[in-house]
Amino acid sequence: MSRGALSCGAVLVTSAALFLSGCANIGTEISTLKPVAGDKLTGLNIAVNDVLLAKGVNVLVAPVCTFGTDSYSCAGKTVDNQRIEATAQGAEPETMTITVGGKKLFEGDISDVLTEAGQR
Repeated sequence: MSRGALSCGAVLVTSAALFLSGCANIGTEISTLKPVAGDKLTGLNIAVNDVLLAKGVNVLVAPVCTFGTDSYSCAGKTVDNQRIEATAQGAEPETMTITVGGKKLFEGDISDVLTEAGQR
């Protein structure tokens, strides 16, 4: 075997070893990731949109959720210009209330909505 072929083989073996050792660390890196601060906000936003979709609300402006000092609020608009509002109390909300045009559309558990939507 020529010297060039041996060198090429050694480079390939070294590259493969480095690649595989990098892959082994990916699982460790992923497991150390912490949830980001926006998880509750994102979950609420998704749950609100899931309820609106399930209830057949024709949305013009999808609700955007924000966090205030001690509660979450979401605001959007329907195609016939009715205000969509959603609220959830506390930094770790479990329930939400959604109104459309001032009428209560939904009041219930956020995680139940997300679980149900995930099963569709």
